[in-house]
Amino acid sequence: MNRILVAAVLALALPLASYAAAVVESVQGGGEVGDAPLTRGQKILAPTTVTTGPGGQAFLRFEDGMQIVLGENSLLRVVDFRFTQSGVTNRAVFDLMRGSARVVTGRVALNNPKQFFFRLPQTQLTVDRPADFTVALINPAYVTVNVGSVISSNTYGVSTLGAGSTSVVATNS
Repeated sequence: MNRILVAAVLALALPLASYAAAVVESVQGGGEVGDAPLTRGQKILAPTTVTTGPGGQAFLRFEDGMQIVLGENSLLRVVDFRFTQSGVTNRAVFDLMRGSARVVTGRVALNNPKQFFFRLPQTQLTVDRPADFTVALINPAYVTVNVGSVISSNTYGVSTLGAGSTSVVATNS
């Protein structure tokens, strides 16, 4: 009977284990995860929001190796993030609602780039291979690609931004 109970508990826990987390590597100037203060070493599980205040900065490292550094006065929604070694259900979806972020993609984008989405009010950013890019929402959105390429798509159309390029996206249309 005890073996059946243990097996049932493990079966219920396995789906939870497939949802990966980020770890807050560093914080300057304060911020929040949901309604809790943002602290170094804190684990972040999707879905949640991460905010930084005036003069703030947060460095997040995800289990697939992806890194996101949020600038001051930023609001990032971690909509969905899943990573397993098998890669079957890997997915990364983020909404940057205000502020700025530098993103260095990880193994989710390497193994299946069609499952990486970084959304802004003006456009959705995807990748076709690993990338390193920076986004600043100043209305319009500014996107600078350091490594790789980033695909920007909205109701106006689709544009591929290569390494070394900077683009301005004024609206979603």
